[in-house]
Amino acid sequence: MLKGCVQAQAAPVGVDTSFDLVPVDHVADALVEISRRDAASGRTFHVASGRHLRLETALEWLRARGYEQPGVEPRVWLERIGEDPGNAAFPLLGTLVAEFTGGGSEGGLVFDPGAADDALAGTGVVRLEVDEKLFDACADCFVREGWLPMP
Repeated sequence: MLKGCVQAQAAPVGVDTSFDLVPVDHVADALVEISRRDAASGRTFHVASGRHLRLETALEWLRARGYEQPGVEPRVWLERIGEDPGNAAFPLLGTLVAEFTGGGSEGGLVFDPGAADDALAGTGVVRLEVDEKLFDACADCFVREGWLPMP
């Protein structure tokens, strides 16, 4: 969704939503460590942050990096995304329409990372707090790899 905002050069305003943001390298490390444990077989592990990041906070961090993200009404933003099948947020339209219009969505799901934390105890792989410093490090990587354009 954040890349979709960058691509659309706009962000929806007045949307009270949040999401579980976990760096993929942490997820990969966790999966490798958990898969090495015999006791993990057949169990479910949610590699989650345990804390949702508000959309407005993530947009503020993008703006601080120099990305122009003028606020537009959610309906306008959804139309803009819907007109561009190449936008990264395009596949999320069904969920986003429900989220932005009060129709409900899966955006409120909270995954309990407790079982993953327990399985990772003593491995050196610990759950990360996604703060502005970590967000910036991930954004820097995305720019280096060409996934995000330069601001």
